[in-house]
Amino acid sequence: MKTKILLVVLCIIMLSCKSVTETQTIKYDFSKGEFTGVPIKPVQGQPVIIKIDSINNLFYKVSIDAKDIAIKDKNLFGEEDPPKSSKSPEPADPKKLNAPAKIEQELLNPKNQKISDEKINTRLSKHVLDLEKEIENNSALIKKNESEKTNLENMLQTVNQQLSSVKSLDELKIQMDTLKSGNNKIKKELQKMISKRNELETNQSGYKNEIEKIEKKISEYVNRNRELNGEVLKIADQDKSAKDLITDYLSKIKNMYTNLYQSANAIYKINDNYNNYIDKVYSAELTLGEYKKIKNYVGLENPVIIKTGKLNECNSEVNKFDSIKTNLLMKFNDTELDKIKDQLSKFSDGQSLISKLNEDILTIRQDVTDLSKTVNDLNIRKKLNYVESLDRILLKAETYTYTSPPIQGYEDYLKFNINITARSKAEDGKYIIDRLTPFEYKEYIKGGIRFDFSIGTVFDIGNKQQEFEVIQDVMGYKIVQKTNNQYIPTIAGMLHSSWRSSNNFAFGFTLGVSMDMTKLQLNSLFPGISLLVGRTDKIIFTIGPALRKVTELQNGFIIDRPLSYSPQDYTAESYKLGWFVGISWNLTAKQRSLMRLD
Repeated sequence: MKTKILLVVLCIIMLSCKSVTETQTIKYDFSKGEFTGVPIKPVQGQPVIIKIDSINNLFYKVSIDAKDIAIKDKNLFGEEDPPKSSKSPEPADPKKLNAPAKIEQELLNPKNQKISDEKINTRLSKHVLDLEKEIENNSALIKKNESEKTNLENMLQTVNQQLSSVKSLDELKIQMDTLKSGNNKIKKELQKMISKRNELETNQSGYKNEIEKIEKKISEYVNRNRELNGEVLKIADQDKSAKDLITDYLSKIKNMYTNLYQSANAIYKINDNYNNYIDKVYSAELTLGEYKKIKNYVGLENPVIIKTGKLNECNSEVNKFDSIKTNLLMKFNDTELDKIKDQLSKFSDGQSLISKLNEDILTIRQDVTDLSKTVNDLNIRKKLNYVESLDRILLKAETYTYTSPPIQGYEDYLKFNINITARSKAEDGKYIIDRLTPFEYKEYIKGGIRFDFSIGTVFDIGNKQQEFEVIQDVMGYKIVQKTNNQYIPTIAGMLHSSWRSSNNFAFGFTLGVSMDMTKLQLNSLFPGISLLVGRTDKIIFTIGPALRKVTELQNGFIIDRPLSYSPQDYTAESYKLGWFVGISWNLTAKQRSLMRLD
C-alpha cells in the first residue's frame, strides 16, 4: 500500500513538472486586431510566448518589451534593407546610329571618291578571275557527266526490264537438267536463253559501274567548286575598297551598338518589373493568400520578374549586355581598324580622315561607357538574387507570423509591451490601414507563494475589554467596573501568504497584530484564514482565533465589595483566546511580490 501511494505521488509530481515545461502561447491576429485562441493560465516558471499572426514582417517591425527586456525581430529579415527600388532611365533610342558617321561623309566627297573606290590589291583580283574560270569549267564538266549518267540510267532501266522477262539462270539450268536425251531442239532454245541472260547481266553490271564512276567524278567537281567559292569569298573580303572597309567596319560597330541599346532597354524593363514586385510585397496588407494571388496573377498586374524560369532569362539578359559590351570594346582595338587607317593614309587629307574616324570611335566608346554605368547602377544581379530568396520565404506560412522569445514568470503577472512600427515611411498616395498604435497585454500567473501586507479593521469577539477603578463612599472603598465591551474594533496590520491565482480570488493564511500605541506594546495577535479579492489592489477578508491582552481582577478582589482600605495591584494583564473577523486592504501600489519562494 505504501508503495502504491509513493508511485501516485511521483506520477503527480512528474505531470506537474511536464505542465510547467510546456510552452504556452498567446495568439494575436494582427489583421483583425484581436487576441484569438483559448485564454491561457500560465503557471509560475512556465515559458510563455506571444505569437502574432497575419503580419507582413517585410513591412512591419515588431518589438516586444516583456519584464523590461526588449525583444527585437532578428529572425526573418534582420535589419538590412533590400536593394532599393530605382527608377529606370528613359528607353534608349538606337535610331541615331543610322546617321552617317563623319568619316563616311568625308568618303562621299567627290575628291576622295576615285581613290576610295580603287581596289586594294589588283593581283588578288586577277587570281579571283582564274578561280572563277576554273569554277565555270568544273560546272560544265558536272553538267556533261550528269547527262552521261542520265543516258546510262536509261540503258540500265531497259536491261532491267529485259531481265525481268527472262527466267533466272538457276531455273534455266534446272530445266536443262530435267530434259531427256533426244530433245536437242529444246536444249538449243534453253542454251540460247542462258546465253542471253548472261549477256544482259554483264551489261547490267557494266552500266552500274559506269554510273558509280560518273557519280564519283561529279562529287569531286562539286567539292572542288565549294573550295574554290570559299577561296573567292575570302579573297573578295581582302580585296575591298577603302570605302567598303570603312562601311563594313562601321556597320558591324552599329549593329553591335544597336544590340547593346536593345539589351539595355530589356534590362530597364526588368528593373521596372522589380519595382512593381517590391511595391506589391512591401504592402502592409500582404498575407500568404495575397502573395499567392500575385504569383498566380489573380486580378493583379503581371509581375513578370517572378514568373517561373524568368529569373534565369533576366540573368541571361544581363550576361548578354556584358558580352556585347566586351565584344564592342574589343572591336575598337581590332586589326581591321589598323588596315582601315593604313588605307586612309593614301588619301590626300589622310590624317584628317583618320582623325575623324578616331572621333567617331571615341564618341561611340564614351556612349558605351555611359550606358554601361547606367545599367550597372541599377544593380540588377543583386535585385534578382533578392527576389529569388524573397520568393521562397514569402511562400512559407511562418513568414507571416512573429513569435517572441519565451519568458518565464516568477512574479505575479507577465506584462508585454508590444510596439509594431513600419520599417519605412509610407509614400504619398498610398493607402495604409493604421495599426501602429502600441498596446500592452497582461497575463496573471498562478502558482507559487505570495506575501501581502495589509492594514484594516478587526473585530475581536469573545474577549471583553474591561477597565476597573477604586472609589470611596460612606461605606469605605470598593472596586467598580468602568467598561465592559464584548465587540472590540481595532486597527491591525496583517501579513498574508497566499497561493497565486490567475483569477480575482485567492485563499491564504494570515498573521495579524495590533499595537497599544500609548504603551508601545503588543495588544493582540490574529492568526487566521483569508479570502483575497482582487488582483492588483486587494480587499482581504480574514477570520480566525484572536489572542488578546485583557485586564482582570486578581487576589480575590470582587467588583462592588466594600473594602476598609484602598487596594493596590488589584488587576493583572493576561492573554485570552477569542475570535476575530477582519477586513483590510493591501498597501501594494503595483502588483508585485514582497518575497518570492522558488
